[in-house]
Amino acid sequence: MAYVMNQACNPQALAEQEFATPTGLLDYAITTTLNSCIGVAVRVGNRFMVAHLVMYGQQIPYVSPANLQIFNPADADTVFAYIDSLRLQENSANFDEAILFGATDEWRNTGGALTNGYNRLRDLIRQRNNNQAPVSNDTGDGKHIIRIQGGNLNIRNIG
Repeated sequence: MAYVMNQACNPQALAEQEFATPTGLLDYAITTTLNSCIGVAVRVGNRFMVAHLVMYGQQIPYVSPANLQIFNPADADTVFAYIDSLRLQENSANFDEAILFGATDEWRNTGGALTNGYNRLRDLIRQRNNNQAPVSNDTGDGKHIIRIQGGNLNIRNIG
């Protein structure tokens, strides 16, 4: 089975299991509320991609809600393939910046498959981030706005 990722129709309302690469006049993204979720943002030059990840996500093939599995290392591989597409599109050897945000402490400290999945995602990002671990900010519950300011990713919890 594979963790589902969908391209967001609206980067200013980035829902669970969606990713976006904002461009143009609306060159920012806003997640829907991250309760127990995390976000991952990567930047290459003046472009970025952000994804909203959920603990118990839908899979392909379809899984009934009662049988959803917790995010795990295989899911991390799927998510990484999506976010790494920005690096490949920009023909870059590495990301310029990478940040994990939201309920990162919960994902990192719960143990079991969830922590293993979180660690796997972090390690995959490190390999394409000049061997630097992504910044991990436990920004808590709420909507988050993501944009590039002053040449760097800026992520802020907006409630």
